[in-house]
Amino acid sequence: MLLTTARRRKYQSGQSVILVLVAMGLFLIGGLGLAIDGSQLYAHRQMLQAAADSAAQAGVMSIFDKTNTGTNAYGGAAFTCTTTDVRTPCYYARQNGVGDTSADQVNVDFTGSVPGVNLSSVDTPNFVRVTITRTVTTSLIRFVAPSTATVKAEATAAIIDVVSPVPILLLHPSMSGALSMNGNPVVQICGGPVRSFQINSTSTTTISISGGPVIDLTHAGPADPGNCTTGTGGDFGVYGGPAIAPGAVSVESTGKYIQPSSPILDPLATVAAPALPAAAPAKTSLANGVSGCPLPNPGKPCSLYSPGLYPTGIEVKNETAIFKPGIYYMQSKGFQSAANGDLYMSTGFADDPVTKQGMVVYIAGNTTNDILSVGSNG
Repeated sequence: MLLTTARRRKYQSGQSVILVLVAMGLFLIGGLGLAIDGSQLYAHRQMLQAAADSAAQAGVMSIFDKTNTGTNAYGGAAFTCTTTDVRTPCYYARQNGVGDTSADQVNVDFTGSVPGVNLSSVDTPNFVRVTITRTVTTSLIRFVAPSTATVKAEATAAIIDVVSPVPILLLHPSMSGALSMNGNPVVQICGGPVRSFQINSTSTTTISISGGPVIDLTHAGPADPGNCTTGTGGDFGVYGGPAIAPGAVSVESTGKYIQPSSPILDPLATVAAPALPAAAPAKTSLANGVSGCPLPNPGKPCSLYSPGLYPTGIEVKNETAIFKPGIYYMQSKGFQSAANGDLYMSTGFADDPVTKQGMVVYIAGNTTNDILSVGSNG
């Protein structure tokens, strides 16, 4: 039987509808898969980035704090973490849910640079890069795309050379009682950098305080010009302990007691010891309001000290000591603020060629008496 063209079109007209439905179905599945799998891949990417950041930071801190020893030791050669690796970057990656299955690959390398900064010349290595890749199985999107996708994250951390102008920096690496205070001395810092006080000792009893001493950082920090009028607090850092700030330490609203606080290296480690200077002249009396002597005076006479050699050190006791700019060389017995001793920098004198308007106390001796000491009511 012969069919006309019109009748053939009538019988074939439904085929295009089926093809459109199939195409729309695939499109909807692809769109739904893109939404679901896209969200899943984004979540994996965020997880990997958090793990990479944590691993890189922990890795570089283990180098800085010299804790990459024993089973945790690693040098400067790149490595790939295993699922049971105890080295710091690997351990911290796993603590963030990455690296405990074969779907994750955690690579650690130590070659690179950070644009615009100078990497530390005393730490080796001084740069850690952690690269994490994860193979993720897709769901609906596999109907129109591959069944797996690779997610990658990378983080770097470095140790850099910076000037650390911490007003009080105690360098002993392990001493118990590295900061020892008794009686009623007051240490007050006005202005300066964010970190006002740093103790490097690893001892958990690195602070020994008895009596009623005060470490007043309530006006420390960059918000204060140096006269204790507007500052709102500076940080007190200690590497060892105690974990809780002693009652004698006051840091105010923006200051923090930080423990553990990574050690700060000696900023003068590469500076040669000063040459033995000529003997310092004897101290002289100052009238109230002259060259930095307070006005009104707090009931104690003012004495003006000059830089130079002090064969038996300096002991400030029952007086207000005013110091000219320069280097004070203690040949023995150190530098002591004893009972009722107040210490001030002078005003009105020319800059010292080395210390400008400040002073440096160099203690050359090496006995238990060759120390910087703040005594009772100092």
